[in-house]
Amino acid sequence: MDNPSDKAYSEGKRTARKAISRGVPRVVVTHGLDEEMIDSRTGLPMDVLSAPPELAAWQADYVRGFNEEIHRAVGAGQVKTDFRPRLMTREQVHEAFRDHTLGTLSPECTRLEDAGGRFVLTLDVPKPRKASKTGLPRPARPWSVLISPQGAEPDKRLLCCEEPVEVALGQDGRVVLIKTRSHYLAYDEETAQILRRYPVR
Repeated sequence: MDNPSDKAYSEGKRTARKAISRGVPRVVVTHGLDEEMIDSRTGLPMDVLSAPPELAAWQADYVRGFNEEIHRAVGAGQVKTDFRPRLMTREQVHEAFRDHTLGTLSPECTRLEDAGGRFVLTLDVPKPRKASKTGLPRPARPWSVLISPQGAEPDKRLLCCEEPVEVALGQDGRVVLIKTRSHYLAYDEETAQILRRYPVR
C-alpha cells in the first residue's frame, strides 16, 4: 500500500510541474493572506490551500512537494517572473497618492486612462435591479473595477466595490494603486496581479 504522505508529496510535485509549464506558477500556503500577496523568497504570487482538519497531514505533505518543486524551478531559471521589484512601502504609496493621482472612479467618472497609453481603468456599475415579486427591493449588485490595455475591451477585474475609489500610479506607472475605505490595493499594471494590501490607517 502506498504511503499517504509520499503520495501527497508526489502529487504536489506533479501539480507544480503542470503549473510551471502553463506560465506563472504560484507558491501555496495554508494560512490566510492578510497584507502580503507575493512570496518573499521567490517573488511569485501566493495561493491559499484549505482543507478539513482530517486532511491536515495530507495537505502539509502536498504543499511541501508543491513548493519544493516551485523553488527548484526558480533556482534552475525555469521561472523568470519576480514581482518583488514592484513592491512598494506604505510611505511610497502615500507619496504616489500625493504626487501621481490618476483620478477617482465613480458613477460620474467611470473611465480613467493612463497618460502613457498603457491601460484604461473602467468602473462597471450594474443597472438597478427590479423589485422582487413581493415588492421588496433587491440588494444592489457591487461595482467592478476593470483594467484593460488601451483600446481593448475591459478584460481583467481588479476588485468589486460599493463606493467611489481613488486611483494613483506607482513605480513609474507600472503599479496601479487603488484606495478603498479600508485598504490601499497595489496591482501590477501588466498582469493585473495583486501585489499587496495596505490597511488604511
